Amino acid sequence: MVMSKLIGAAQTATLEDKITTFTSSGTFTPVKAAVDFLVVAGGGGGSSKSAGAGGGGGGGFRASWNNETSGGGGTSESTLSLTPGTEYTIIVGGGGAGSSTAAAGTKGTNSYISGVFFANDSDTEFLLQSNTTNGSTTFTDGSSTGATISSFGNVQHSTTEKKFGTTSIKFDGTGDYLTIPSIVSFGNYSQYCMEMWINTSAEYGYLLNNHENSSPRGTNQHAGLRLSVGNIRDDDDPGKVVWIETYYTGSDHTVTSTSRVDDGEWHHIAATRGSQNQPVKLYIDGVMETQGTQANTNFDNGYPLFIGRAGNGDDDYFTGYIEEIRISDDTNRYSTDFAPNKAGTADTLGGSGGSGQSQGGSGGGSGGGGAYTGAGTAGTANEGFAGGTSVYFGGNESCGGSGGGAGGVGLACVDRNPGMSGEGGPGQFSTISGRKQYYAGGGGGGSYIYGGPGARSATGGGGYGLAGDWFQGHYSRSEATYYGGIDKNAESGAVNTGGGGGGGDSGTTGDSLGGAGGSGIVITREADVRTITSGMWDMKQVYKARLAGSW
Repeated sequence: MVMSKLIGAAQTATLEDKITTFTSSGTFTPVKAAVDFLVVAGGGGGSSKSAGAGGGGGGGFRASWNNETSGGGGTSESTLSLTPGTEYTIIVGGGGAGSSTAAAGTKGTNSYISGVFFANDSDTEFLLQSNTTNGSTTFTDGSSTGATISSFGNVQHSTTEKKFGTTSIKFDGTGDYLTIPSIVSFGNYSQYCMEMWINTSAEYGYLLNNHENSSPRGTNQHAGLRLSVGNIRDDDDPGKVVWIETYYTGSDHTVTSTSRVDDGEWHHIAATRGSQNQPVKLYIDGVMETQGTQANTNFDNGYPLFIGRAGNGDDDYFTGYIEEIRISDDTNRYSTDFAPNKAGTADTLGGSGGSGQSQGGSGGGSGGGGAYTGAGTAGTANEGFAGGTSVYFGGNESCGGSGGGAGGVGLACVDRNPGMSGEGGPGQFSTISGRKQYYAGGGGGGSYIYGGPGARSATGGGGYGLAGDWFQGHYSRSEATYYGGIDKNAESGAVNTGGGGGGGDSGTTGDSLGGAGGSGIVITREADVRTITSGMWDMKQVYKARLAGSW
């Protein structure tokens, strides 16, 4: 307990946790290093126009507070270790759209607390980042230089792997690479720092290369820089990071890491050099593992920079993912060992869309329900459970599988006349907000003509699936509304729960729209941050407390 005084009146103050709730994307600046979190992704949309449309799966669910379990039966996550006073990006995933065809509903989008991206400061000469949509082939230099980046092969931004944001840059090793003109003007023999995040399982492949493939200054009078996984030139040092500078006489200066990076995990790589005759220092994950002898190479050699391959036409392509690349005119960017921001991120996958008759739902945090006779999709380990299987009873009677939830699988159809679609899988609870709240429940399945509706998840905000049109016509208006049959659209997942959307119906009087998934949510909790004071306050104290976030 902390004691303080106000003129004429005594006050007492106690410490309380700071809870920050994000219902939409934003930024977060922690006060404490230790931060607990709840991250729930957007729920998947339900399918429609299928003989038993699948309900959408709940969004992925990850939690660290109070030893509460994550989705899919996963254990509690570790508390994040963040840097106080540093701004982090918060993305709250949106719900997937419900389908109006027999195709699957759309997968919900991911939610995450990101680490810190490379800064674009006055020393930055080139900056390539990836934080965009899956499959995008647009690559932009974010520095003030604004260099043109040309792409070749199938190189693209991908959600398969990511370090900080929504995507990283994927290189498939079969003709994928990027080029930029020689735009980095460091002057004669000047200083530089070149760095990136990589994720690869390959023993060999070029990362950066601006080595001249001809001899414009005469025989063997060429120069350049090469950064690679493995020493490709000498066919040795597999999996290690190799930095080679070639001087105009053809002499090489080679620096090789002691550790390997071909383990399928993210690694930060940085190569720095001061002025002429200063050694290159090679850092792996913030640790200077080795440094070379004097280096004379002028980086500004007029030759383009290749990313992901050699510059001489050899098939030494990189296979893996690159998150960011930054080239700086700064010898002091890293002068001692440092801690790259490789910790302190949490992300979770959007819920799978419900399966359609003609297309299965994509993988997600929780799996979508099956359609017609199809099985539900699996959930992602430690994020959500699988969706339920659809059942065809014969004739015009079929019920769709329900979406899985963070707390359990999508429930099976009920075999009765008429067949009732399955109830969405239950959600998972968290008390990080100060009260018990369930999230990421699955959406109920939809039915075909004589089939009954699928109930929403018992917990977690999933939507009702629709009953077939015959079924709807044999119930009162209130009951039909309960079953989602009046507006002919399945019920959507509740906002900021990550609930899956219900499956639509397929009938003789028209087809309905599958329900949309509910948007996700991100909540952070820092211990003993807010000061709660009893007694009298003056307006100045109130103003300061509000500015500090402690009111």
